[in-house]
Amino acid sequence: MNQGVRHSAAVMFTDIVGYTAIMQADEELARVARDRHRRSLEPSVDGHGGKVLQYFGDGSLSVFPDPREAVAAAIEMQELLRADPAVDVRVGIHYGDVAYDEQGAYGDSVNVAARIESLSAGGGVLVSERLADEIRSSSGVQVTLVGDFELKNVKDPVRIYAVVGEGLRVPTAQDVMRRISGGVDPGAETFAADSGFEIQRLLGDGLLGRVYLARETRLGRSVVVKMMRPDLFADPEMRKRFEREARSIAKLSHPNLATLLRVGQAEERIPYLVMEYVKGVSLAAAIEADGPFPVDLARRILIQVGSALASAHDSGVVHRKVKPENVIWDVETERAVLTDFGFAKILDDSEDFHTRVTRTGQFLGDLGMASPEQLMGEPQTAATDMYGLGALGYRLLADQDPYQGETAAALALAQLQDPPIPLRDLVPQADPVLAELLERCLSNDPATRPTGREFVISLSRPGAAKDGAGPGSGPVEGGPNSGRGVLGMLARLLGRRGSN
Repeated sequence: MNQGVRHSAAVMFTDIVGYTAIMQADEELARVARDRHRRSLEPSVDGHGGKVLQYFGDGSLSVFPDPREAVAAAIEMQELLRADPAVDVRVGIHYGDVAYDEQGAYGDSVNVAARIESLSAGGGVLVSERLADEIRSSSGVQVTLVGDFELKNVKDPVRIYAVVGEGLRVPTAQDVMRRISGGVDPGAETFAADSGFEIQRLLGDGLLGRVYLARETRLGRSVVVKMMRPDLFADPEMRKRFEREARSIAKLSHPNLATLLRVGQAEERIPYLVMEYVKGVSLAAAIEADGPFPVDLARRILIQVGSALASAHDSGVVHRKVKPENVIWDVETERAVLTDFGFAKILDDSEDFHTRVTRTGQFLGDLGMASPEQLMGEPQTAATDMYGLGALGYRLLADQDPYQGETAAALALAQLQDPPIPLRDLVPQADPVLAELLERCLSNDPATRPTGREFVISLSRPGAAKDGAGPGSGPVEGGPNSGRGVLGMLARLLGRRGSN
């Protein structure tokens, strides 16, 4: 499998159906099922030119340069798993642009494939329309339409097909809709009753856990409960991530950060967090609904998020996923709250711990907002958050990323070597201080980006919205226009790309 920044590839996710219940009933049986899944997966993937990039709990992520081979590998694996003792595994595959290396993968195609897999039936294979078109025209594999579905964090409805073949299970549209509508895990209901909470509805289903809106019965207040997925509890790396999130949030206290109210363990020692419930919508949803924010309001939001980051950095915590989806906006109070510290890094962790954690492929992010150090797999620091804040500013003000490229690879290279699009070319009414500050945040040299505190002071200074003078104004040596550090990054990048 050739490596590179971005390629067209088929992305395949798999996981074991009912693994949580199996593990709770018999840990040894769960281990046997997981090992059998992997022993069936690996030769099937390797034999069809693919690469297993990541295991997480009972699941896996693989990529294939040829979408037909991805489907063939899935069919072969399912045939192996039907042999006694059978293991029920669901499979989802999507074909599109993917950024990946030996440590993980990211991009919209990864998210689509993961969402499709979650809707599949055990022993079945679901694929997206684009992949179905590829295999129908040349491979002879039969598929049947399941339906069009709206998937989480996917802009447009996705048409999903099921692969048809001997022994392969095909879910109905009703089966898929039940999965999409979700429900409350029995374990969460039990936890809630025992802990004085009433689960009201599912808010989200993430990599590490499920997030619920709940009511704390004794105090009569709404809270957010995040429970670690039981199937991941046996994975030491996943436990470290969840524990790190709790440690990260516990170190923080700021009006623009959600407050941690309680940390505990539910049945089977499954960890959970109880946090302040912030009424509002994500900035991503607000931008999608109403378009770019007015400059003055965007400035206030950026000051709030910058202040939250400054506080986190002072406490030794780097967020690493600053983006519109992770900022909640309360229209009534005009309060912005930075959320989701599931991928945060505590700066006093050892490098060995950091290296082990990042190898699990945590950057499943947004290429348009990725910093050069994230693209290159280099250490992420407080300056990485400031890059994210700069990109967030472009989304708020222009509903556009600061870099453009005709292809994903061209976009990534632009982020490594070019200055961002001048903000005032996109938003002429933006004042010089705001424009210059956001462009400094997007410097390809982390050392030249402003700190969170410098960012807030510059934007909050009286008269900053009216002129371009003051702290941080003017050309920045080593800033986005200097190209400092780019040649080294490009050399490393080209060394990793390999031949196409």
